[in-house]
Amino acid sequence: MRRFFAEKVEDHLAYITGEEARHAASVIRLCAGDRLIAIHGGMEYTCVVQDCGGGVVTARVEEASACKGDPKKTVTLYVSYLKSDKMELVAQKATELGASAICPFISQNSVKRPKDAKKARDRLAKICEGAVKQCGRSSAPEVWEPLTFQEMLEGLQKHGKAVFAYENADGDLRSALSGSAENIALIVGCEGGFTADEAKRIVEAGAVPVSLGARILRGETAAIALLAVTAYETGC
Repeated sequence: MRRFFAEKVEDHLAYITGEEARHAASVIRLCAGDRLIAIHGGMEYTCVVQDCGGGVVTARVEEASACKGDPKKTVTLYVSYLKSDKMELVAQKATELGASAICPFISQNSVKRPKDAKKARDRLAKICEGAVKQCGRSSAPEVWEPLTFQEMLEGLQKHGKAVFAYENADGDLRSALSGSAENIALIVGCEGGFTADEAKRIVEAGAVPVSLGARILRGETAAIALLAVTAYETGC
């Protein structure tokens, strides 16, 4: 069944409005009697469409359950800015893998520095919203406008644990993730990686350097691999 974000759910009715309603009625062409899943407030509702008029899709709720795909831990991905198509891939896969926030930042080897930070953020947020429907989450990760390197370092202080992928590291990810931290930061560089000075500053900010194996990974591959292993090891 198709999944849509509902504006509200009350009195056993789900109300889908705005762009979601337009897509449901004009693109998908749902009509009375069709079934859908409405997402709202951490819940998913199995519904039957009653009406699609006036820019609002109204659907009768038949069954409600908590969204099983919502993250169980808070995992924030800090990723050095990549080329736009690769950033979009990371945003999509980070949503599927349970990231709670995606925070791009600019490092010395960043190959792409967005001219319009808000437009770049909005584009990534839109991709995350689409991925939410596919993967069974109730909400998309928060997407930040690109940070400076120093802002990224300062942001690490709010996390219970911080881990960064570094090709010269000897530490293993499983050991770095051991413990009970509920708020985890993951840091990944772009192609070209971090400079020695940047790596030193990240360690001084409290992050643990880890290896992702003997092979050098592309930035987008490293981000996805780091998130996937973290999701498995922590059950997020």
